[in-house]
Amino acid sequence: MGTAQALVFDVAAQRFILAQPGAELARITLQGFPLSWAQSFAKPLTIEGGELSAAFSITAESDGSQAHLRTVVPVALLGVTLRDGDRKLVDDLNLTFSPSVDYSATKVTANVPDLELSLPAGDAATGAFKAEVTGLSTTPDIAFTARFQERLVSVIRPYLAF
Repeated sequence: MGTAQALVFDVAAQRFILAQPGAELARITLQGFPLSWAQSFAKPLTIEGGELSAAFSITAESDGSQAHLRTVVPVALLGVTLRDGDRKLVDDLNLTFSPSVDYSATKVTANVPDLELSLPAGDAATGAFKAEVTGLSTTPDIAFTARFQERLVSVIRPYLAF
């Protein structure tokens, strides 16, 4: 992660004060990050394999009223294998998506327009979702929309009676 410029967040005004308005604030890059490092968060499941790669850019409006997180390189969780005790839950799962987040003092919007999941047996899922939170300074109101399409035959086969 690198910060491209000096910035301050004015809590009272709920806005950023930028040294170089309009320029990129920061860039975050993860390349081949082993998911096993997240094992303590996954308990009681066991992470047997997988890695994470992604890159994000953080920008703000020149007046500091809004901040934006954009995907530069899609989030990719590749080769994920999870186990619950002796039972393998997923084996060699790949998941990619390109999230974006927009923040202002009154609203946060998160959008994932291109979620894609695949398994070696041919199982797949695609989808999109969006969440918008308003009323941040009072009582938050959350609006959520989602669209998914799945073909998950081998994943659900162990749970079917026939």
